[in-house]
Amino acid sequence: MTRIVITGNPGVGKHTIGAAVAKKLNYTVLDLNKFVIMNNATFPSSDGESSLNVDVRVAYYALKKEFNKGENLVIVGHLAPYLLRSNQVDFVAILRKYPKYLVQVYKKRKYSISKMRENITCEILGTCSYDVLRRFDRAKIAEFDTSTRSTSEMVRVILQGLKTNSRRSFGIIDWISKLENEPEILDFILT
Repeated sequence: MTRIVITGNPGVGKHTIGAAVAKKLNYTVLDLNKFVIMNNATFPSSDGESSLNVDVRVAYYALKKEFNKGENLVIVGHLAPYLLRSNQVDFVAILRKYPKYLVQVYKKRKYSISKMRENITCEILGTCSYDVLRRFDRAKIAEFDTSTRSTSEMVRVILQGLKTNSRRSFGIIDWISKLENEPEILDFILT
């Protein structure tokens, strides 16, 4: 049984690429967002917004039960480092996208300015990568830049990373050094 995690910030292509990887391998997709809702592992946010918080304990035990089914899985979602343990997965693909492209995605999705700023800041700082590194064994992790790659190309490089440790890179993606040439992105998140 193999479990592959596809994670990253909103808008990087997790669901599209995760579904394509699962199709290529004939694995089942486990969407963490849907999973926690279907397993009553959420509760309303106390900040008055319509968002939900995740009951990590309830979700963790529901996932353990799901894993007992013994299916090969592609687990998709930004919640992975909060709900899974290193011994539960074989490979973690962190998808990253250049902030300029994320702005375009978020505008199409009609994100609020504050939500856009929050997610772009997390992408620039590599917050998801940091959270993954804190949770999973370093040898299981690889980062991938989805900024200009097609879905089929992403499937190919993720499968290479799954098969060969030498194809796994981490800590190479650095948006901060590139942003000095994109002052409008910095102005956007800082204003």
